[in-house]
Amino acid sequence: RSQNIIKDILKCLIQNNVISLIVIDGYTNIDNLNNSQLFKLSININSEWLSPQSNYVYIDITEYQAIINNNKHACKTFNVYCHIKSYICMDDDCLHTCYPSLKTLCKICKCSDNTLSSMIKILYDNKLLFLYKFNEQEKIKINRNIEYVFALENYSRKQILNEFTA
Repeated sequence: RSQNIIKDILKCLIQNNVISLIVIDGYTNIDNLNNSQLFKLSININSEWLSPQSNYVYIDITEYQAIINNNKHACKTFNVYCHIKSYICMDDDCLHTCYPSLKTLCKICKCSDNTLSSMIKILYDNKLLFLYKFNEQEKIKINRNIEYVFALENYSRKQILNEFTA
């Protein structure tokens, strides 16, 4: 079974131009490789997989440790954090915020409302994520129907509102 998994991974990497497979014993089809057969891999250093542009989320060791320490739901929490963080604007000239809907987050994280809320609470309790909820007047003022604004830093309410009204 593990042989098939490795072959599938190799096929995926070949199809995405991350590696090239050079078979030593004359086989050119990866499906025909066996356990004892030698082969050589050539890595394409220009592959997008090895040098992602904007399609990645950077998690530093402090964030990672905060998520996994004393957290029996570390995998789910990590999943939710990565997805929320993937929406956050990381440009220098703006606040580090985003506002995906809870419905969208449940869908992409493949979890229920309750699970999402629990994971967001863990992230909030560990000061990895800060939440802002607009009241009805604020929604009218900014002309948007936003449930929550997620932020990586603890901004003032005024800063958050200014971000949307500027």
